[in-house]
Amino acid sequence: MAQKPAFGYVLTTGGDTLKGAIILRDRLLQQMRVEFVPLRGEEVLVLDAYQLAGYCYYEQDKLIRYVALPFYQDGSNIPSRGFLRQLVAGEVQLYDYAYLPVWPRRQADLLLIPQSWDKKYPTFGPLSRKEAEFASQSSNRCIVAYRAGAKRLEEVSWWDLRQDAATYFADYPALATDLRAGRYRKRDIAKIVQQYNTWYQGAKSDM
Repeated sequence: MAQKPAFGYVLTTGGDTLKGAIILRDRLLQQMRVEFVPLRGEEVLVLDAYQLAGYCYYEQDKLIRYVALPFYQDGSNIPSRGFLRQLVAGEVQLYDYAYLPVWPRRQADLLLIPQSWDKKYPTFGPLSRKEAEFASQSSNRCIVAYRAGAKRLEEVSWWDLRQDAATYFADYPALATDLRAGRYRKRDIAKIVQQYNTWYQGAKSDM
């Protein structure tokens, strides 16, 4: 069901910003495409991540940003493109990822990829077997990390910070040491990513 249109804008691949209204839909649909009404127009334009760099809208004075990302799913050698809701920007980006829930009757029945899904878009299935096994109707979403050029999304919801996060941020030794020492909790993931991005930007400017 559509909600009340929200004021927002789309970002073209050429860098232009077009203002208008975003018709809000189900989270999975919003990851596939956006329904946009230009500021001086009435026609609803249905645009996807092959046509846009992203889109934004305001929700109770809060800016919600969806970014077009290319990544591989379903064993394909060709990346498909979709929109993900961005939580943190920078060298390492953090996103909220909604997926199609799966409830297997037994382990052998576990299929992460709906075979009927349009191959043009990411499958938006669970990113790990653990995510599929523990997903419920009310929590079919997780947090993922992404670096430009990466082939896949890194699911951080199930990270062991002492091992997985320390390995992922190994190029920042001080942060990796703190992670291995248990100085962070899972609720700190956005803070960890922001800290890494600040360090990375400084290290890059010193080169």
